Amino acid sequence: GSEGGLTEWYEKSGYSVALYGGNVKLAKCAAHFANRDENGLLAFLQEAGKVRMPVKRDGVWVMQEICMEDADVSLRTLGEWTNPALTWGDQLKEVEEIAISIAGVLKRRKPKEITEYIWTAIFTPRVVYRLLFATVSEQNIMDAIRPAWIAYKAGMGLARTTGSRLLQAEGRCDIWNTIKVDRLMVLRRCLTSKNEYARRIA
Repeated sequence: GSEGGLTEWYEKSGYSVALYGGNVKLAKCAAHFANRDENGLLAFLQEAGKVRMPVKRDGVWVMQEICMEDADVSLRTLGEWTNPALTWGDQLKEVEEIAISIAGVLKRRKPKEITEYIWTAIFTPRVVYRLLFATVSEQNIMDAIRPAWIAYKAGMGLARTTGSRLLQAEGRCDIWNTIKVDRLMVLRRCLTSKNEYARRIA
């Protein structure tokens, strides 16, 4: 993608909104700049051209310049932070914030079944949703969820030093493998989809 190619894509996207009588929210629109040189190094934002898309102004559609961001700046799309530089610090930070938030609930005195339910049905899906397509290691994930992991052990009446591998071997709290299985399921759905574009992406 060149800047011209991005503008062409945004133009088609913007006018497709017009077919349904809608308008483009310029404040929610942005483009990434991720040109690389022959050594694979990312170019700086100031080297980019302008990217425009159609916006309705006083009943007339005009091409409007939209915000540009460097490749390592994450933008939220459908709830997920993404960027062309494939840096995932924002996602991990958000997971850590979720872990800190839910830790207080996990370590409260309550039936162990409730603690297990909170981890499995509330916490795990929120983590998986944010990291499903992120290139992160198992250690990255464990570091991010550590506050919740420690609180889970407390809520289950386990010692803080209880081995993570031991619990995972029992099928507990294995977010890393849950993410890998979910990725395989997404790939399978794409490969077997009736939609040609979904199969091509896979």
